[in-house]
Amino acid sequence: MTSGRSVGVSILAIAVGLVIGYLDSRSTRHDAQLTGIALAATSFVFSAASPRVAWFVGLAVGAPVVVFNYLLNGGYGSLVALGFSAVGAAVGYGIGRALFGVER
Repeated sequence: MTSGRSVGVSILAIAVGLVIGYLDSRSTRHDAQLTGIALAATSFVFSAASPRVAWFVGLAVGAPVVVFNYLLNGGYGSLVALGFSAVGAAVGYGIGRALFGVER
Protein backbone atom coordinates (compact mmCIF):
# COMPACT_ATOMS: atom_id res chain seq x y z
CA MET A 1 0.00 0.00 0.00
CA THR A 2 1.30 3.41 -0.94
CA SER A 3 1.18 6.16 1.64
CA GLY A 4 0.11 9.72 0.96
CA ARG A 5 3.65 10.87 1.72
CA SER A 6 5.07 8.61 -0.99
CA VAL A 7 2.58 9.90 -3.56
CA GLY A 8 3.27 13.52 -2.63
CA VAL A 9 7.03 13.04 -2.76
CA SER A 10 6.73 11.29 -6.14
CA ILE A 11 4.68 14.13 -7.62
CA LEU A 12 7.11 16.73 -6.28
CA ALA A 13 10.07 14.76 -7.64
CA ILE A 14 8.54 14.71 -11.12
CA ALA A 15 7.77 18.43 -10.99
CA VAL A 16 11.23 19.44 -9.75
CA GLY A 17 12.88 17.08 -12.24
CA LEU A 18 10.99 18.77 -15.07
CA VAL A 19 12.05 22.21 -13.84
CA ILE A 20 15.71 21.17 -13.57
CA GLY A 21 15.58 19.55 -17.02
CA TYR A 22 13.97 22.63 -18.55
CA LEU A 23 16.44 25.03 -16.96
CA ASP A 24 19.38 22.87 -17.97
CA SER A 25 18.20 22.75 -21.57
CA ARG A 26 17.69 26.52 -21.74
CA SER A 27 21.04 27.50 -20.30
CA THR A 28 23.27 29.47 -22.64
CA ARG A 29 26.27 28.50 -20.55
CA HIS A 30 27.30 25.03 -19.63
CA ASP A 31 26.35 24.86 -15.98
CA ALA A 32 26.86 21.14 -15.56
CA GLN A 33 28.11 21.55 -12.01
CA LEU A 34 24.96 23.37 -10.90
CA THR A 35 22.75 20.82 -12.61
CA GLY A 36 24.61 17.94 -10.99
CA ILE A 37 24.37 19.51 -7.55
CA ALA A 38 20.67 20.28 -8.02
CA LEU A 39 19.96 16.70 -9.13
CA ALA A 40 21.86 15.10 -6.26
CA ALA A 41 20.47 17.46 -3.61
CA THR A 42 16.87 17.13 -4.79
CA SER A 43 17.07 13.35 -4.97
CA PHE A 44 18.69 13.25 -1.54
CA VAL A 45 16.02 15.36 0.15
CA PHE A 46 13.05 13.59 -1.43
CA SER A 47 14.49 10.11 -0.83
CA ALA A 48 15.27 10.92 2.79
CA ALA A 49 11.70 12.15 3.23
CA SER A 50 10.24 8.95 1.78
CA PRO A 51 12.76 6.09 1.46
CA ARG A 52 10.10 3.76 0.07
CA VAL A 53 10.12 5.57 -3.30
CA ALA A 54 13.84 6.39 -3.48
CA TRP A 55 14.36 4.42 -6.71
CA PHE A 56 11.50 6.31 -8.37
CA VAL A 57 12.77 9.64 -7.10
CA GLY A 58 16.17 9.00 -8.70
CA LEU A 59 14.52 8.37 -12.07
CA ALA A 60 11.90 11.11 -11.79
CA VAL A 61 14.49 13.78 -11.01
CA GLY A 62 17.19 12.71 -13.47
CA ALA A 63 15.25 11.47 -16.50
CA PRO A 64 13.82 14.84 -17.59
CA VAL A 65 17.34 16.20 -18.07
CA VAL A 66 18.11 13.33 -20.44
CA VAL A 67 14.78 13.69 -22.27
CA PHE A 68 15.11 17.46 -22.77
CA ASN A 69 18.70 17.02 -23.99
CA TYR A 70 17.70 14.30 -26.42
CA LEU A 71 14.71 16.19 -27.80
CA LEU A 72 16.60 19.46 -28.26
CA ASN A 73 20.08 18.24 -29.18
CA GLY A 74 19.59 14.66 -30.32
CA GLY A 75 22.28 13.33 -28.01
CA TYR A 76 22.63 11.21 -24.94
CA GLY A 77 25.44 13.23 -23.37
CA SER A 78 23.39 13.97 -20.30
CA LEU A 79 22.93 10.35 -19.23
CA VAL A 80 25.35 11.16 -16.43
CA ALA A 81 22.45 13.12 -14.90
CA LEU A 82 20.89 9.79 -13.94
CA GLY A 83 24.06 8.94 -12.07
CA PHE A 84 23.95 12.14 -10.02
CA SER A 85 20.29 11.66 -9.16
CA ALA A 86 20.84 7.97 -8.35
CA VAL A 87 23.69 8.74 -5.95
CA GLY A 88 21.61 11.43 -4.24
CA ALA A 89 18.66 9.04 -3.97
CA ALA A 90 20.83 6.24 -2.58
CA VAL A 91 22.35 8.43 0.11
CA GLY A 92 18.94 9.90 0.91
CA TYR A 93 17.51 6.39 1.17
CA GLY A 94 20.20 5.41 3.67
CA ILE A 95 19.71 8.51 5.80
CA GLY A 96 15.92 8.32 5.62
CA ARG A 97 15.85 4.68 6.53
CA ALA A 98 18.21 5.24 9.46
CA LEU A 99 16.10 8.13 10.76
CA PHE A 100 12.56 7.09 9.92
CA GLY A 101 12.56 3.46 8.78
CA VAL A 102 11.25 2.26 5.42
CA GLU A 103 7.59 2.73 6.28
CA ARG A 104 7.54 6.41 5.25
